[in-house]
Amino acid sequence: MIGNHTRVYKCLNAHEVRYLVVGGTAAIIYGVPRATLDVDLFVERTLTNAARLLDALKDADFGTAHLTTPEAVVENQVTIFDDYFELDAITELAGVGFAEAWQRREVMQIQDVPVPFIALADLIAAKAAAGREKDLADLDILRRIAAG
Repeated sequence: MIGNHTRVYKCLNAHEVRYLVVGGTAAIIYGVPRATLDVDLFVERTLTNAARLLDALKDADFGTAHLTTPEAVVENQVTIFDDYFELDAITELAGVGFAEAWQRREVMQIQDVPVPFIALADLIAAKAAAGREKDLADLDILRRIAAG
C-alpha cells in the first residue's frame, strides 16, 4: 500500500502540485492508531493547481482523473481512484485556510519522497471544526500527542 501512495506523491511533486495530506492518513502519521481507506488531499484552490493535480494523477494511472476537470476540482470535493486506493481532493477544510496551512506544513519523508502534511495544530483545528464522530475520536488522541 505504501508503495502505491509513494507513486502518487512522486507524481504530485513532479507536477509541482500544492497539496497537503490531511484526514485519517495525517492522523495516522502523527500517531493515531486507526485505519483509513482513502487519502485526503487539501489542494490549493486555483485552476492551475487543479490542472496540475489531474495531470499528476493521470501520470500515476488514476483512470478516473480523465473524467473530471480542473473546474470541478476547484468547485467541489472530488474523489479520484485507481485499482489500489481512493483519493479525495478537497479545496476547503473546516477551521483552516490553505495559505496558512501551507506555511505551517510538515514535510515528511516516505520512502525517500518528501510529502507535505498538514501541521499537527492545523489537523487538530480541522478535526475540531468538522465535528464528525470519527474526527472527534481522533481529536482526543491528537491533543494528547500535541501535549507531549
